[in-house]
Amino acid sequence: MAFVTAMMAESGLPLFTRASKGLESLSYSAIGSLFGITTYVEDQQAKIRAARTSTAAVQWKVIQKSKLLLVVVADNDYSTDDHIDEFLDLVYSAIVFTIGEGDLARLSAGSEEVYRLELKKCYALIDALLNTLRSSTSAGPSLHCVDRSMVPVDATISAALDRFVYGASAKWGFLLVNGQVYVADTQWWDLRTDEKVLLSMLPPTLEGIAEATVYLPCASPSVPFRLVSAMVSPGVHACFLCGAQPSLNAIETQLLKPVWGGQLESLRKIQAKPASVPPAALQVTEGVIGMLIVDPAAGWSMFFHADGVGPGVEGAKPKLAASAYYKSVIGPCVMKTAPVTSLGHTVTESYTVTTQYKLYFMEHRLAGGDLVRVVGIFMPGSPTYALRHLTTTTFTDLEACNVFPLS
Repeated sequence: MAFVTAMMAESGLPLFTRASKGLESLSYSAIGSLFGITTYVEDQQAKIRAARTSTAAVQWKVIQKSKLLLVVVADNDYSTDDHIDEFLDLVYSAIVFTIGEGDLARLSAGSEEVYRLELKKCYALIDALLNTLRSSTSAGPSLHCVDRSMVPVDATISAALDRFVYGASAKWGFLLVNGQVYVADTQWWDLRTDEKVLLSMLPPTLEGIAEATVYLPCASPSVPFRLVSAMVSPGVHACFLCGAQPSLNAIETQLLKPVWGGQLESLRKIQAKPASVPPAALQVTEGVIGMLIVDPAAGWSMFFHADGVGPGVEGAKPKLAASAYYKSVIGPCVMKTAPVTSLGHTVTESYTVTTQYKLYFMEHRLAGGDLVRVVGIFMPGSPTYALRHLTTTTFTDLEACNVFPLS
């Protein structure tokens, strides 16, 4: 269950409400109640940020410059308030990404009916974000990062992307394989995380060679770019940002076929490798189900699920469990707002035991310098005292397989 609603911050007039796949939108009475709670709390000279029950979580966020009140209602998966706040930031970034900050300011000062109509342009992207909250395949956006493939990068494919982007006099180039980032140029990785997330979510909704007008919420919130997406083959999208030129026809005839025509067989082999299967060189210790790795600085996440880990263990459920545990730990333990313990230090490791799994959280610094966050997930029979050792050795062995980029 996940809903996002937007209303005028002062009047409570609903502007839109969106629901995750298969659910009906919130009723007007429910939206009115969500706004009524904020007005009641303000009358008491207080503010409300979040509320929880045993099954649901509600969080409010006011965007003053756009006169918006955003509210998310979702299953209580024990995500921290900080994490849900990041999701609301991402929803607002999706609005700026689609409409632009300048037009958004103009709309917020004008007719509320026109404001409501213009916000419809954001529905597809907001719906996609909502559907990632409980997704077993695309966990990255719900963790405020992009999904990155664990398949090692082929140097010839990386070089082809560089030629494709350079030939169009463009920048911020990236290649998606089955919805995950396979390779991208340095400029793209230097973008803010929410910009990378939104850019990676749009191309899979496009077919053939297509373009869309987008704004970068941080780098260029008021000046638009053309996002060009070329479907090299089904499930493979080569993308970049550029100005009015070159035309789509020129890209297809002068760049797409010459650059990517000789790479189709290599791309088919890459697609054939499941993105969540660890490299063949990795010797997975008995009891290890999988591992979630998140690089918050570069804005990417990876997950691997080991084969043959035992009866009744499905690939989707461990990924959801690892993501939920990650979201419950980030905030009270390792973010900047994390409290210092009575011993005078912040928490850097944590574990939990359930009837289905054991999970262990730790931080580790990659050879390239980035500090990544790691959640190891194990069979319930694994010795609790060995979880740190199993997580550390599995991650070290995985790093030796060269699946982690230096960018």
